[in-house]
Amino acid sequence: MENREKRVSIALATYNGEMFLREQLDSILNQSVRNFELVICDDCSKDSTWDILNEYAIADSRIRILRNDKNLGFLGNFEKAIQHTQEKFVALADQDDIWLPNHLEILLDTIGDKMLACGNAELIDKEGKSLHKLLDYQEALDCIPENDLEKAYSVLFFRSPYQGASMLIKKEFFDLALPILREAKAHDAWFAELACFYGGINYTKSVITLYRQHGNNCVGDARLIRNSRVKSFIGQLLHNQLSNRAIVIDQILSRVPFLSEEQHLFLKKSLSLFLIRSSFFGRVKNAFFIMKHYKKIYSCK
Repeated sequence: MENREKRVSIALATYNGEMFLREQLDSILNQSVRNFELVICDDCSKDSTWDILNEYAIADSRIRILRNDKNLGFLGNFEKAIQHTQEKFVALADQDDIWLPNHLEILLDTIGDKMLACGNAELIDKEGKSLHKLLDYQEALDCIPENDLEKAYSVLFFRSPYQGASMLIKKEFFDLALPILREAKAHDAWFAELACFYGGINYTKSVITLYRQHGNNCVGDARLIRNSRVKSFIGQLLHNQLSNRAIVIDQILSRVPFLSEEQHLFLKKSLSLFLIRSSFFGRVKNAFFIMKHYKKIYSCK
């Protein structure tokens, strides 16, 4: 199989993850693709996470573990894990999910000539039981356009439908993507925003991750998508949402060395819209833009 020749690094950031960590590590080590390295960076955990990592690293030579001298925070810890990866492809993993056995195989088959590939996820509860729901943005995922520039409408003006724990990214992408932009909503949102203009995104509807819902990591219910659209629309009009979008766009313009004329015009127009949103005229202009591109922004069928 072609995938056997594709070496993969897996970047996993841990912090006080003892409750679900073993289950996630077991699911990674039982992948159909066997040729990978697993780089784990621990952010000064206070529970038994480090002991668990040592146990697994001793038992499997594919695992490399790092421990921070001081707490770097989630984004800093993830950055460090990514920076220590060595292979052409980098898969991102969370400490509390479960990978299905063909997780890596499907992503390697999906990525093609793009910089980023992403798969779907099924929601599970704290005990690992299915909630019989796919990731809350599934309606949008069913409508993702082929054109990467059209993907940017939803990613920049609403929210990213691409989940980090189901991403595979080419290592060269991080030459531009790191450091992770702190003003972005999350690391995966930043990667998706940048990939729309640098290398592109391929998506598969295949479920490859069991995405655990517990504590503060819960995502919204699929039934709330329409309400979130309305709230987003109203929020943009009231200037209390997407307040950092101008910074994100400015960073894309400064980091991506070669943009097509179409990409550059889109980013400049989007930047001007976000910069004038504090005025009444700006909110009106934004409203007309959103209504004109409503289906692209909110991924409606």
